[in-house]
Amino acid sequence: MAKFNLETPIKDIMANPAAREALTKVAPKLASNPMLTGMPMGLKQMAAFAGDKLPKDVLEKIESALSEVE
Repeated sequence: MAKFNLETPIKDIMANPAAREALTKVAPKLASNPMLTGMPMGLKQMAAFAGDKLPKDVLEKIESALSEVE
């Protein structure tokens, strides 16, 4: 099972250099948002509120990139 996925709290993704880099490669604007460093919800939950900013295809790319992080 992957260590990081779309349900991992965003603050945990941002705190891990490899996971943050994976997110940055796919969604650089999202990863550079300083508000995410303390975000307790996962990207899947966040997409429910900001679906226009996180469309399904972007979420799939993020999930793929995060699944490769060890």
